[in-house]
Amino acid sequence: MLTLSRLSSFNKFRLALLAVASSVLFTAGCSLSGTAPAGNGLSDGAVNGSLSGVAHGGRTPISGATVKAYVAGKTGYGSASHLLATTSTLTDGSGSFSFTGNITCPASNDPNYTDTLYIVLTGGDAGGGTNSATALLAVLGDCATAVTNNPFVDISEVSTFAGMTALQQFFNPATESFGTSPTNVAGLTIAAKTVANIINVGTGLANNSTHQQSTGTNMTGTITITITPESAKIYSAANTLASCVNNVTGSSCTTLFADVSTATVSDTLQAAYYMASNPTNCTAYSTSGCTTSNIVAVFGLATATPPYGGGLSTAPTDWTVGITYTAGTLGVATGNGTCSSTAPFLLYGYGISVDANGNIWSDNGPTNGAMSEISPIGVPMACSGLVGPSRGGAVIDTAGNIWSASGTTGASGVLSYVVKFDGTNTTQITIPGATAKTYAMAADGFGNVFVTDASTALELYEFPSTATATTQPTTIGSILPAGTTAATPYGLAVDPWGTVVVGQSTTGDGNSLVAYALTNVGGTTYGSAQTLAQPSAYEGPFGLAFDGNDAFWLGNSSGTSSTGVAGVPTPPGNTTSSTLVTYSTSTSGAAVTASFATPTNVTGAFAGGMATPRGVAIDGNNNIWTVNNSAASSGLYAVVEFANNGTSTVPTAVSPTSIVGTTTITNSGGFQKATTVLSGPRCVAIDGSGNIWVTNSNSATLSNWVTEIVGAAGPVVTPLSIALKNNKLGQKP
Repeated sequence: MLTLSRLSSFNKFRLALLAVASSVLFTAGCSLSGTAPAGNGLSDGAVNGSLSGVAHGGRTPISGATVKAYVAGKTGYGSASHLLATTSTLTDGSGSFSFTGNITCPASNDPNYTDTLYIVLTGGDAGGGTNSATALLAVLGDCATAVTNNPFVDISEVSTFAGMTALQQFFNPATESFGTSPTNVAGLTIAAKTVANIINVGTGLANNSTHQQSTGTNMTGTITITITPESAKIYSAANTLASCVNNVTGSSCTTLFADVSTATVSDTLQAAYYMASNPTNCTAYSTSGCTTSNIVAVFGLATATPPYGGGLSTAPTDWTVGITYTAGTLGVATGNGTCSSTAPFLLYGYGISVDANGNIWSDNGPTNGAMSEISPIGVPMACSGLVGPSRGGAVIDTAGNIWSASGTTGASGVLSYVVKFDGTNTTQITIPGATAKTYAMAADGFGNVFVTDASTALELYEFPSTATATTQPTTIGSILPAGTTAATPYGLAVDPWGTVVVGQSTTGDGNSLVAYALTNVGGTTYGSAQTLAQPSAYEGPFGLAFDGNDAFWLGNSSGTSSTGVAGVPTPPGNTTSSTLVTYSTSTSGAAVTASFATPTNVTGAFAGGMATPRGVAIDGNNNIWTVNNSAASSGLYAVVEFANNGTSTVPTAVSPTSIVGTTTITNSGGFQKATTVLSGPRCVAIDGSGNIWVTNSNSATLSNWVTEIVGAAGPVVTPLSIALKNNKLGQKP
């Protein structure tokens, strides 16, 4: 720990460096000798400026460490980065460093490297002698912008865990490099920008909250989004890493490395990666979830008086990091602008999607509904009013239009609508003859959008992406379950070949899955309805999603049965398990004969901590994600992950089935979050950076935020309709 006098001189040196850095940045005509390697092929983007900063382990400055500046690779995930410059921290006890040369950023069209800049520190002395296990990270983002906007960098365990959490999907632990594919540079760029929502790279502190404001498209007044990360978890993870950085002779490093992974771990950068990518620090799994977790031991490595205050008082269930994006609608956050339709922004989400630019669209569900858009870093972008409440939507077609299902009750009875928004104009389309509000929606890869009507006829309708206010939908056919007079079609999904599957729920035994297949792939004619074989305990199908194996997953949600293929829904929470149904289709252009296999009992009750699962999404690793709409026995809500082992093998629950350290508490697992982070989560979507986006729909609080689980999933092609079009489900971009 620093003494008071030493800390004072440390801060004075930081201020001096800031002054020097500013003078360098704003002095015209400077000619600085560069430390970047010659002949690197980076032809333009040179920036006449310096990067300076300070490095510390805990609160102790690190002396004599090697500090290198890189840009991330662009030839594959975790591909080779490019070294731009090398320096070292001073040995005067300040921990300061400076790149005094001309840092040459890559050209935008460079075939091998992105412009995502990051700094890695290795070795050095944090007070106990040189420590070869020290490796720290600071992610700065866009190269040219970074050296202008962030000339002073605080590199520590805080910046390391925040940067690794955001960029974990792009890291190669063997080579310790960051890289992306040539087709997902945007995903890496967004991931790097997300770091600033977690910490302030210049001060080295985790953010309590930050704000984004805008008077965007179809908004009345200024809408403010308050961005709040799980800062206590960041500090706790940093304290754990500091136990190694600051302890050369003790056993902290050995214990940390052994407990975060069964792989060989040799430094704190790898340790941070395994904490983020294996967030329960699990070393053994069963189909029910983690059976041997070291997270309590890892958390316990922090000293009794940890260097970073504000951490957790007890071990977390996992190391995943959530960020909430809260609209100032209910007085919870500042700024009370609304959509121009007077609908609130980001309230009680019934649907969520990610568009081609990485922007997030949420479908608001209250009486006065709207579709709300925020940027990947939380800037409020646009609104589109609905006709009454939403019942499912924020669906994006292949042309980039956003759709929602809506409806209202007027003097002439119930009217059903779909609403289409092209980014500027809103089109309301009435569904003739529909006698109940529209519900589930989905888009295919051929430019069409499907919607269901929860009337006695229970019809499936199709709209083209070119639909106007007078467009008449094509009626595909009835999806009414046999032996019933009404049902609620909550789930709807489409596969790459155009097959549409609808799941509906009724009281009793009327629940069913109905599928329609095209007679020709890419054609316009659908065959007769096929009723799929059902699990005996099939109830409440709120989530449907196709994976990369031509199989789909559903989240049974509201059953009360005690046995059956779908699991054992036991109060509290009516927990059920996902049920897998597989099918196969012929190749493109031939007649489609969709065949559906008997549902497979894939998980046991409470596997992975499921509790009333709602939305389902497939990530770029073909893993399955769902969200719990009911709180666990801990009172907390959770997201749940399964490793996809194919259509014939039980998937492995990645998230824990129960709270770490307990053996008797059921319905207590998953990656849990405080109710200020997740509250009645309903829908889930994944973006090109591997971030998981969740709507919150707690009816008691009318939740006015969306939640981002940072970097935990495999990146995907967005929007989903483009993934369908390009047959990229379950694959990384």
